Amino acid sequence: MSQFQSSYFGLLALIILASSVLFLRLQSDLPTYTISAIASIIVLNSTLILASGLEYRGLLIVYSGYIFCVSLMSALGLLEATGHLLDLGYIVILLLLLTIYHYNTGLRELLTAELPIILIASVILGVYVGLHNPLRYSVTALIDAISLIVVSSTGEDIVLFLAATLLVFTVLYAMPTLMQSTVVFTLMLTIYILRAVLVLLKRMRVFKAVLILDILLRPVLVAYL
Repeated sequence: MSQFQSSYFGLLALIILASSVLFLRLQSDLPTYTISAIASIIVLNSTLILASGLEYRGLLIVYSGYIFCVSLMSALGLLEATGHLLDLGYIVILLLLLTIYHYNTGLRELLTAELPIILIASVILGVYVGLHNPLRYSVTALIDAISLIVVSSTGEDIVLFLAATLLVFTVLYAMPTLMQSTVVFTLMLTIYILRAVLVLLKRMRVFKAVLILDILLRPVLVAYL
């Protein structure tokens, strides 16, 4: 598959995954869980077979696998009972992405020694303000930053980049495992778009500063807005 074909395959796969997540968010019944699980398996297998030249192939694999797990747990009625295991799921996503994209120069510039300290401080602050499961919210900020940088590494034009990043945002933040108000969702989208613009402008120092503030303050925003 050519790079051009891979780019549009990637967009199609993201559209399918984003649609699956939205269905999970809006509809809670067995047919929805089944359709979402089947769609994620189709995307996973198609990506493994067809998308060898796509830079964010790893994102598609990780996200489709997670959507399948969430769909399966929802179908079995276990999603609400898993509690902190869902936090572990977000940690696994983060570690998988770091393992897959360890070679990415942009990520090496971003992932410096102070980020783990910021994450720990964010979680402690979330616990202090009474937020339930603050870890998943803090880690998601880092996951979406990694996703932005990976997608930007494809060298695609601005339209394809923005389309792909907005679909990635939908996949991450429309998940039923994240409970936030419309105000928080809108604020997160605004910050996400700001970071996307900073990536396009190659202002990585500003990007990192915004990310650090986002990680640190996100539990407070989720708890109070």
